[in-house]
Amino acid sequence: METGDERAVKIIQKSEDSRQNDMVIREFEVLKLLDHPNALKIYALYENESEFHIVTELIRGGELYELLESEFQESEVQSLMRSILGCMNYCHKHNVVHRDLKPENVLLEANQDFTQIKVIDFGLAEFFSSDSGKFTEAAGSSYYMSPQVLEGNYSEKCDIWSCGIIAFVCLGGYAPYSGADDMETAQLIVDAHLDGGVVFDDPVWDQFSDEALDFINYLLTYEEDKRPTAEEALQHPWMNSDKRLSLEEAMERGTATRESLAHLKSFHVNECKLKQCTYSLIASQVLKKEEKEPLEQVFRSLDANADGMICENDLKTIYREEFNRELSDDDAAAMLYEVNFSASGAISYTEFVIASMIEKGLVSEHNLEFAFQIMDEDKSGYLSFQSLKGHLGVGDDMEDYVNKRIIGPADIDGDGSLSLEEFKSFFAEAKAATLRRSRPSQNNLRQSRHNFRQSTHSLRQSVHPQEGAPMPGASISRNSVRKSFRASTLLLDHDGEAFAGRKNFIDSYESSGGASFAEAGVDEKTFRGMLNVFEHKIEQNTTNNGSANAVPSMFR
Repeated sequence: METGDERAVKIIQKSEDSRQNDMVIREFEVLKLLDHPNALKIYALYENESEFHIVTELIRGGELYELLESEFQESEVQSLMRSILGCMNYCHKHNVVHRDLKPENVLLEANQDFTQIKVIDFGLAEFFSSDSGKFTEAAGSSYYMSPQVLEGNYSEKCDIWSCGIIAFVCLGGYAPYSGADDMETAQLIVDAHLDGGVVFDDPVWDQFSDEALDFINYLLTYEEDKRPTAEEALQHPWMNSDKRLSLEEAMERGTATRESLAHLKSFHVNECKLKQCTYSLIASQVLKKEEKEPLEQVFRSLDANADGMICENDLKTIYREEFNRELSDDDAAAMLYEVNFSASGAISYTEFVIASMIEKGLVSEHNLEFAFQIMDEDKSGYLSFQSLKGHLGVGDDMEDYVNKRIIGPADIDGDGSLSLEEFKSFFAEAKAATLRRSRPSQNNLRQSRHNFRQSTHSLRQSVHPQEGAPMPGASISRNSVRKSFRASTLLLDHDGEAFAGRKNFIDSYESSGGASFAEAGVDEKTFRGMLNVFEHKIEQNTTNNGSANAVPSMFR
């Protein structure tokens, strides 16, 4: 069975030098532990007597290095650096240092979206700990080595220096320290502090903001103990100065964020290891790239400190921002418990994808069959303890537990193994239970109708306080627009009241002549485009689901 998705296979000739072969194995060991949307996804390592074959996701856009001759917009480099530093923040918090960051080791998708870059080539990566001491072996490429790497006494902050050089090269089009050979380049880097640090004396820098130059200086802080961490670098003003979204983008982002929070809240698989194992396989090996890309974008918006994990504080912050209410400690802990089945203390990227894909209907029969075939390693047509133990990460001493607690609940005929039909039947029952949990109550529907009436009335009052007498130059706040549109998208009940209310909302807008909306930053073209998107989603979701819960709640 084929997923229809494509993979890349990197073929590496084995070397007579065992250290070179160890680097290949190290890269695989590091990458298989990383779970970040900007780190290259690795699937398998195969080897024969003469070659290694590494199977990874396929990235079609080429290397960042190939774009260096073109001119970058400042906003593009901002996006690029957020992605690279976000990946490094995740790596460093998981005790991994890359040691060879450079444009050649950053891949782009075909659309050249800098939020979707992939950091590759972890062959020089190392694990570290707080008591492991400094690294002493020189590693990396000369242009991108920090002074401490050249001196043989450095930490994971060598990656931050490399990020600073990458930012400089992308904006300026040349390297800040470039000698006639590697030795001269190394000397220029070591002596950098004698010249007062990096110099922006080329006219090319006149077009870039002071914040951009300050950011580069910040990352290229000479003293390693004063150089920022990846998390601190992400808090620099330049990393946040281009994040303003258009109204339509903000609405789309808000919709996706709220849907994802609802998915996290309704997700329940923590007590079932068979579900965990199956969903993990689907999320990591079966879902197509285009199915995961929207989830990546939402994951980044929920990951407040860009460390590649969603913790309790992230959940509380986003609830406060999106719903204007506090998420209790108990509710946050409960959400984390259900989704974070790795028990790491925070929701990883793959765990987030798992929770989202179930609610989005991506656990199809085809995907379940594919996961079954992956687990059915001996191609017997059945899942037994022997075929599952490797995927579950358990030893032979756990056979009784697996047979009773994992296989048992799905084993209809009681033969100690699962056929494909038993496997699919088990997940069909799980899907039905999920739908029952997500069905809105009558109290929720009544409250939604009440909220809708109130907010629509408020908007109409702000447009024309007295019926038929529009207020000249009336100023409608963005908050009023949000509240009313939020209310008009909250509910699609069986008596059609939400549709009638939505028409009232449009009438209110039209009666204002559009001018006051423009004052609030909502132009007519954007607003009508927004309504078209809403209309399409209403039609699509009611056709597929026929329930109020299916309607996208854009500003709930």
